Amino acid sequence: MRRTLISLAVILLSAAAAAQPKVAVLDADLQKGIDRSAAAAVAEKLTGRLVLSGRFVVLDRINVEQVLREREFQLSGLVSDTEISEAGKYLGADFVVAIRVQRIDRTYLVTAKMIAVDTGIIARQVSAEGEGRASILLELAGEAGDGLAGVPRKAAPSSVRKPAPKPTARPADAAAVGTRIYGGIGTGGQRLDDDLGTGTYESIGFDLYGMVGIWKGLCAVGSLTYLDAVADYGAAALSGDLGLGYARPLGILLPWAAVKVGYVFLDWPSAYASILSDLQYSLDLGVDARLGRLLVGGRVQLSLAAFADSGGLGLTAFQDSFWFMVGWKL
Repeated sequence: MRRTLISLAVILLSAAAAAQPKVAVLDADLQKGIDRSAAAAVAEKLTGRLVLSGRFVVLDRINVEQVLREREFQLSGLVSDTEISEAGKYLGADFVVAIRVQRIDRTYLVTAKMIAVDTGIIARQVSAEGEGRASILLELAGEAGDGLAGVPRKAAPSSVRKPAPKPTARPADAAAVGTRIYGGIGTGGQRLDDDLGTGTYESIGFDLYGMVGIWKGLCAVGSLTYLDAVADYGAAALSGDLGLGYARPLGILLPWAAVKVGYVFLDWPSAYASILSDLQYSLDLGVDARLGRLLVGGRVQLSLAAFADSGGLGLTAFQDSFWFMVGWKL
């Protein structure tokens, strides 16, 4: 069962990545008088921001240029939106990004529009402007790329930047983690050890898991878990845990590690007449993939408890389990 859950998790994570739209970025169209070498540099900078966002599959620009040359398309924003849409069909893209760079006196304006290939409609358009030398175009291209990807815009370029107010919101990593709730099914090994002998049993179960971003990468976690190995002459365990962890968003992925402490109730009818209970200590290692607000992922959980109320038998319980989780980002 454990192999089945792991395989299912891998399949769903791959499906989430495959569902991302494909985007092709054209060379920037430059107003007369602007250094022509900036066309590719601006496009490369914007492309990098789209890739960094983790929200698109961005086509390699070398292949884009080769296909368009073979089809005798222009490689700049001088083509019409309809022609851009037609070029996107040859490229196998869902969206094509066209970039326009203009200058008025010492002020540069970078405009980027994302055109849907199937309809020719402008799905999103953003612009960024700043005053300074031509090198500021790279910073403006990065801002435009963040805008197309839906990433919050940064402060204006240094030459026109105003003093920023002190931040009142949570840091970016904490906001990216947000509040996440998961439901999971899991399987693992249950090792019960006392003075009379040791038993290792296969268990299955289900749980509820929550995570809340607090500050930078720090987050609070909690879980309510039920594991059952009674059918294999093991024990049934119900536990509730709270703890702290560290999460670091990587595009659509969120890996995390956490330590927890809680209370566990253990029913081992093969050796004891009553339910045992004591503190439990756990370590979590997990990762999820986000598609919109839907979360798909998995985690490994290691738990240890020693039961003082087991009398002279000195019972300890160690569990290692893998959980396949589906959740929602609030």
